[in-house]
Amino acid sequence: MHDFLEASFYGISLAMDAMAVAVGMFSVRHTCSAIWQAIAVSFVFAFFQFLMPVIGYGCCNILPLASIQTVGKFIACALLLFLGIRMVLAKEECTVPQFGVVSVLSLAVATSIDALIVGVGFAVTANAEYLYFSTIIGVVTFFIALFGCFLGSVLGVHCLSKSTLIGGVVLIGIAIKQLF
Repeated sequence: MHDFLEASFYGISLAMDAMAVAVGMFSVRHTCSAIWQAIAVSFVFAFFQFLMPVIGYGCCNILPLASIQTVGKFIACALLLFLGIRMVLAKEECTVPQFGVVSVLSLAVATSIDALIVGVGFAVTANAEYLYFSTIIGVVTFFIALFGCFLGSVLGVHCLSKSTLIGGVVLIGIAIKQLF
């Protein structure tokens, strides 16, 4: 039970970026068909939140921790900045940005870089249960991201004229947070 709670807390803390991004993405979607998109986006976020600790655990013996942290931070920041700026500019053009497969995958990678570092931490502390922890992290992320998708849809309906701008600003804020 103790491990489940600890893994759940890891999942909650790691899923907050995914939830914020999901809110931003779905604040610009206003159709009932978005439920399948919400499930798909949440699954992609959850998959990368599961995968990154596993990769971090495996890479710990290959790459030094400092290089993983530095490179990962800049990659996440660049991806989030690019997509956030794209959303802000789309607001000025009065168009809704389309989030295709590449955009969703980029956002999933960018929001799961910190999970990569957690995986390295599992390796450093010799946590043999890293697959269990990674699975719980992924499941928790799925539900939190799904909640973010629905929250974004609700907020977007009430803040229709500002939703794309708000979503872009959220992504830019997360990008800046990644640097620190």
